[in-house]
Amino acid sequence: MREAIDGYLFILPWLIGLVLFTAGPMLGSLVLAFVDWDLLGTPRWAGLANVQHLMSDRLVGTSLVNTAYYTFLSVPLRLALALGVALLLSASARGLSFFRTCFYLPAVVPAVANVILWMWLFNPAAGLLNMGLAALGLPKLQWLWDPALSKPSLVLMSLWTTGNVVIIFLAGLQGIPRGSTRRPRSTAPTAGSSSSTSRCPCCPRSSCSTSSWASSTRSRSLPTRS
Repeated sequence: MREAIDGYLFILPWLIGLVLFTAGPMLGSLVLAFVDWDLLGTPRWAGLANVQHLMSDRLVGTSLVNTAYYTFLSVPLRLALALGVALLLSASARGLSFFRTCFYLPAVVPAVANVILWMWLFNPAAGLLNMGLAALGLPKLQWLWDPALSKPSLVLMSLWTTGNVVIIFLAGLQGIPRGSTRRPRSTAPTAGSSSSTSRCPCCPRSSCSTSSWASSTRSRSLPTRS
């Protein structure tokens, strides 16, 4: 009982933030969907008028397609990359603390700094990515300024902040008892098998939590035009 109370006390700041900044705004948005309000006058009950207007807007379909494209491409790539990095960082070797810090650092960089960094990387004239392409003799790309490359560029940008997902997978891998990772003596090693394959019983639970969290965060907002 004492451990349960301590656990709830530790997650209390997160619960407060969830209620104030996530659950509260979600409920407020649900109420506003049935209200006609310009934020200055008195709210008036509109019923399903907003929903009918939404269904007749041609940009809604484009927005849903963009959101689905971004979510179904970004989330699997982030999970696969995070799991691969977590498997590498769970090995016993020197200097892993430094690399763990390096992989997690982008996740705590302020959003404004991330935007400035990637705007420089994607700059068509003097961006680092186009400089690399030019050094290889390849043509420069417009990245975010090209409708065909804008969504893949955003997916590439989302892979930058996989550090928080890596931490979840790494915690799951390190929580496996060492004895459970040993291969039975009667089982001969096969080609392509490794010790990391026996450490993935933690992956279903970690993958479920991280994929649901990543899907909810990645599908919040995207440009309606592409």
